[in-house]
Amino acid sequence: MRSMKKIGFFLVIVGLFIGVFAGCSNNTSPSSVPKDTVDGFLTAIQKGDYEKARTFVEGTESGFKLDDMTKTVDGVDGKEIMDAVTKQYKFENITEVSNKDNKAEVKVKITSVDFAHALGKTVGDVMAMTMADAMSGSKQPSEKEMEEKVLKELIKNLSETGAKTVTREVTLTLNKDKDGNFKIVSNDQLGEVILANWKELDKVFAK
Repeated sequence: MRSMKKIGFFLVIVGLFIGVFAGCSNNTSPSSVPKDTVDGFLTAIQKGDYEKARTFVEGTESGFKLDDMTKTVDGVDGKEIMDAVTKQYKFENITEVSNKDNKAEVKVKITSVDFAHALGKTVGDVMAMTMADAMSGSKQPSEKEMEEKVLKELIKNLSETGAKTVTREVTLTLNKDKDGNFKIVSNDQLGEVILANWKELDKVFAK
């Protein structure tokens, strides 16, 4: 299904989302203390301040990109989806694992909605509805209508009460910048902090 492939490509390649729920924090900029950088990053996301969140992440041409995470691409609103993800996201136990030679590692425990599961369920639900419409002789939806249907179902599956969640421990890598402050490296681990089981999306859309 073309619209499914397009939305899948958008989610996987652009790397849209961050979902976090945080407690109170006074961290407003990258810190010389690695734990504080991670806490500040997650807190900015919780508050919906995505521009601020980007300041805690090291600029890079590769890896899990945050710069495009709230864009609307081909009718898919990244911010709307991310806001749905944040509703059931929380983090705790931020622990510094290592700090040496301008590089640090910080471990954090994350609980959030299983994004890959929600997206897979969305694909199945929409395909079932489309087949039912075809069998009943109903008019087939346009590509735009299909995209809107997928987005609506995905938002519902992400934010509904009882949505499947995943708890995992993730270790983030941070590098010290020229000002002596630590910033988070944009890599697969950052992706896992943001979206539970995000690498599984490759399997969902590999077919």
